[in-house]
Amino acid sequence: MAPILLTLQLPARGHIVPLATTSSPAIIAVFARGILAEYERRAEDAPDEVEALVYRAECSSLRRVLTLAVPDLATERPGQGEGEGPA
Repeated sequence: MAPILLTLQLPARGHIVPLATTSSPAIIAVFARGILAEYERRAEDAPDEVEALVYRAECSSLRRVLTLAVPDLATERPGQGEGEGPA
């Protein structure tokens, strides 16, 4: 598999300016954990059950893709982030 790149981008006047790029597995894993946590929070905070269901489905799909792309995530269970032990 090709290396994954994470790029920080700034929208500016109709185009996007890349500010920084990294291929660091550790940084990409932290980013992936943050994204998954954000989708879990969206599901918990959803104003109704339909919206919560959509966020849970999106989170599940993201988790499957990110687990394949970011090997560090494959050993974690949902809701378990860096520095957290098993429940």
